[in-house]
Amino acid sequence: MKEPELVLLSQVQETLKQSPKASQRDIAKAVNMSLGMTNSLLKRFAEKGWLYMNKISTRNIQYVLTPDGMNELARRSYRYIKRTLKSVLDYKDIISSIIITEKTKGVERVFLVGKTDLQFIVEYACLHNKIPLIFVNTVNDLSSLDLSNSLVLISDSIQITPNDIPSSINSIHLYEVIIQA
Repeated sequence: MKEPELVLLSQVQETLKQSPKASQRDIAKAVNMSLGMTNSLLKRFAEKGWLYMNKISTRNIQYVLTPDGMNELARRSYRYIKRTLKSVLDYKDIISSIIITEKTKGVERVFLVGKTDLQFIVEYACLHNKIPLIFVNTVNDLSSLDLSNSLVLISDSIQITPNDIPSSINSIHLYEVIIQA
């Protein structure tokens, strides 16, 4: 199953949990899809044995996630979580390695520019290696700071050009770290 199917099956399950008598139109609205696409999707899930379609009347069908559907959802969710945790561990190793390497070169503090989902990993690496971490909102905020003996980590959410950070500043863009992982 592709990840979008996992998300859609999960949304169908949630919709049916909240409203067991949800119509196809209700499900379409909940998953933010057209009625025709939802019809096709529900039929595909039924063909795979993940969804049971019980015809109540000529106009009404009741949808129920089957045990196979629940198992598929659980299995795929587990694999997704497992892949995510592996990525987090990979990022932790890479960022920790960067912090250790920079510390041996004389870095005394780390500046993290912008918000990032990797912030907790940067915090861990700095804390673990006893290097102060200072948060900065934008690249422009760096101009008023003493950056000697520092490492500047640029958030993966911040778009920068080569001219935004002077070459004299020891900096790493976290986007590059993610791509290398």
